[in-house]
Amino acid sequence: MQKYQGLPASEGIAIGPAWIYHPLHVTIDHHHVNDPVEEWERLQTALSLARTQLQALEERARTTAGAEEAAIFGAHQLFLDDVELLSILHTSIMDQAWNAEAAVQEGFEHYARALESLEDEYFKARAADVRDVERRVLRCLKGFDAEAESQLAGGGVLIVPDFIANAGGVICAAMEYHGATRAAAFEAIAGKLRDNTAAVLQAMKAKNQLPRAAALELALARVRKAMRLRRFKA
Repeated sequence: MQKYQGLPASEGIAIGPAWIYHPLHVTIDHHHVNDPVEEWERLQTALSLARTQLQALEERARTTAGAEEAAIFGAHQLFLDDVELLSILHTSIMDQAWNAEAAVQEGFEHYARALESLEDEYFKARAADVRDVERRVLRCLKGFDAEAESQLAGGGVLIVPDFIANAGGVICAAMEYHGATRAAAFEAIAGKLRDNTAAVLQAMKAKNQLPRAAALELALARVRKAMRLRRFKA
């Protein structure tokens, strides 16, 4: 019997099909852009998102795997703030008008090859870390990969968007505004998250959709209904 080892998402035992993660290959094209300033801002957004992801991974690794493993994600964050690397990216976009994906691929690869050219084995090994961060930034630039979500769903892993599964803060704020107690707020959060998740999964099954698509339709329908009640145009 083949065995796999990994980090659990939560405590307990789960029985079902296993989905083995393989990093997706990100295909990009190289082209010039008409607005380098806008393209630079797009890259800044992707870098910020990548940094947020790495911070979350570092924190989770610290609590589940230990400080040594968490330090890997801390080191990855340093690449995002490296002055020399950012200068290369800035030149590629602002001076040469390359698209952000092309700038990231060329810039990170230049950095990785520079590390590989050093004699010190420690620095040679860091080239792999640079390429890991490169792939993360490229994924952030590309946005959510629908193909990846489809593959996950095929393996039994369903993704419910944040505005459904992580809406506790908004619900709590609304309850507090109306003077509800802490206990009532938590009860409402549990009930609404359960009901909304169930509604998404039912719509997904009825329309043969991915959870994200079903959730977006549900959210848009509710927003339009609220706008009509408040006499806004949908």
